[in-house]
Amino acid sequence: MPKTDSDSTLVIAGEPGKKALTRLRSAGEKLTGAQIAEVVRATEEQRATFQGSAVRTGIFILAKRLTLKHGEWQPFCAEVWTALHPNRQRAADLTPAERDNFARSLRDYAFLAQHFIADLEQGAFAGDGRDAALTAPAVEADEVLALALPSTRARAITERIEAFVGGRSLRRMLQDFRRAESASDTAEAKDATEPRPRSTVSADSGGSQGELDLWRDLELPLTQIKTLFADPVFVEKTDRDFWERAASELEAQMKHAKAKAKEIKG
Repeated sequence: MPKTDSDSTLVIAGEPGKKALTRLRSAGEKLTGAQIAEVVRATEEQRATFQGSAVRTGIFILAKRLTLKHGEWQPFCAEVWTALHPNRQRAADLTPAERDNFARSLRDYAFLAQHFIADLEQGAFAGDGRDAALTAPAVEADEVLALALPSTRARAITERIEAFVGGRSLRRMLQDFRRAESASDTAEAKDATEPRPRSTVSADSGGSQGELDLWRDLELPLTQIKTLFADPVFVEKTDRDFWERAASELEAQMKHAKAKAKEIKG
């Protein structure tokens, strides 16, 4: 059913209602160019700081991601989430969608940094006519890579990156993020279609609970899960946290299945 504002007029998606537009127009009549220039100036400064920080964050994530083996990305993302929220729920308690969204954000940062480094190496920093006079950042690719290591130069390097991105338009910044998002989505789709190693643990496999990838989509048939859970060698390699996580994930899948069954009955 279409939403309405307080005046009971139709609110079109992406367009404020009549009452909101009236108030905005009233505020706009009192605003001066100098006032708008001040907020634009502050926003542009914050934008440069944000994008520079995003690139630096991506460099850290990219550096770590290059060390991860197949199947280790999701556990790493859970480790980061837990460190970010020490006083909140455990990463194991997040829904599959919440975990995927967080992992996607980290991947987006990584691709933003990857593209920035590649552009820096290849000199691919052409403006689009909307930017200020654009020159390559006064920083070499090797210096950018050094941001992922303890360095007294880190702040100086970050400032040079911020100075460069500050000379680019908002449109260019959004293009940078869209390019990173597109590459991230492509990588995610590729990961989803590639066959994953089955998570089995035997006396001589040397496996551990960190290798298990049952919880993202329960790819193993229930009969195999039951067999795995009954394997004494498997049980010996797990701990209480694992079983609490397993129970939480299976309960979430059960609720989802019940909801689907209810929809079909309806």
